[in-house]
Amino acid sequence: MKKLLKFLKWSVIIFAGIPIVLYLAWLSGNLLNDELDPELATLLAHRPAEINEQANAYFDIIGMNASANMEPHAWGVAWLAKARTKDHMLLTEFTPTPAKTENKPANSDKLDLPCAKKDIKFNCIELVSRNKPAVEATILAEAEQLNRFDAILDKAYQQPYRELSPNSELPSLLPETKVVRLAVTRIALEIAQGHDEVALARWGKETTFLLNQARNSYGLIDKMVAIANLNRYQNILADYIYSRPEGARIDANKIMAMLLPFNNEAVTLQPAFRNNSTLFARYILSLKQIQGYGLISNSIDTPGAWLLDKLIRPFFDPNATANGITRDELEWSYITLLEGNDLLSAIKNKNSKLSLPFLLQIPALVFSYHNPIGKILAAAYDPSGGAISSYIWKSHSIIANNKLLVFSIDLLSRTAAPSKQIQQEIKAHKAELQNPYTAELPVWNADTRSLSYPIPEEFKEVKNPVGLTIKL
Repeated sequence: MKKLLKFLKWSVIIFAGIPIVLYLAWLSGNLLNDELDPELATLLAHRPAEINEQANAYFDIIGMNASANMEPHAWGVAWLAKARTKDHMLLTEFTPTPAKTENKPANSDKLDLPCAKKDIKFNCIELVSRNKPAVEATILAEAEQLNRFDAILDKAYQQPYRELSPNSELPSLLPETKVVRLAVTRIALEIAQGHDEVALARWGKETTFLLNQARNSYGLIDKMVAIANLNRYQNILADYIYSRPEGARIDANKIMAMLLPFNNEAVTLQPAFRNNSTLFARYILSLKQIQGYGLISNSIDTPGAWLLDKLIRPFFDPNATANGITRDELEWSYITLLEGNDLLSAIKNKNSKLSLPFLLQIPALVFSYHNPIGKILAAAYDPSGGAISSYIWKSHSIIANNKLLVFSIDLLSRTAAPSKQIQQEIKAHKAELQNPYTAELPVWNADTRSLSYPIPEEFKEVKNPVGLTIKL
């Protein structure tokens, strides 16, 4: 009996004691939380100065979601106030995710515009010319939205500060995209009607507003929408150069001046990535997460799940988790400032670190000495759906497109037959024409008389590419 009891005693010590010792040893590496990185602490504390609410066109833009009988600016102000209240709830209160403010924007109906899809035979101006009565009817029917857009073009723009969480509600941007498509179609109609000077004046005024919007948008989604809208205006100008070469030649100096503000400072994604770095960090550091964290008991409401949560809770260090996510996002923010081979090399190195599938990373992360739970959360975090490099390519494409437009206008102003000497001109302007993303020069297609940059292989299937083809 004594031998049996002795055997049982050592069995309990071995099978229960060793895991307890290992747990306590593992626990010792997680008793103290890391300090927040100074850069993250600075980003979280930063509150940008805001312009006067009444003067801010941001509220008019999101107010385009309002129905026709509502004043857009007041609607936008009210929407943001409600959204900020919900942001606070998401970060501090143990309540379900609040219901969305709007289920469907009032002005999001799709339009059948001739320039909505690329046509291999005709450009936008030619398509509008061939469908002039229908386009005129559409512009007339949508006069309310266009008037709202025209009314804000002289206003300043700044995206207001919000302490967002990953579940925060964002305003629908569909009405904004709709009104920009209408405005571009209106420019095409003015050209088709022979009102070139009116069309160019509209182009200049509207792109000035959109560049200001892009410059002062810090949300990644807002920034990418602004970039897509600017690309629509670049394409209609390219169509104008082809359809009205003589007019483009006469107004070359005016057009060149309007293209000057299309610079990297306006479309850089660095502010968006820096903002993204705080979004998840703020959520991880929020009162709701730190005090109410329940990895298992959130899903399984049993005493055993509660106990298991208490045992693994020390292995979650909010500061270390926030630091790790922020470092990753800030790396991307610095990469966005690079160009050409330096940019491609940095993206390749960055992506190589992220190439291991998340599920294969879990075994190594689980047994990390410090903050294994946080490391799993950080590894699962992907704010862009894996599309970061395509976003950078799109923002750099706006600059590349602008180089093509400047080159084409300059060429038109100097020669009556630009297509005959274009290859020599490309070689003579290599430094100015290098694509900021790929460092490649534009390619001239003699058969189609078109000039464009090659699309990188990895982006050939990207939805809504920000490209440009100029025919001369």
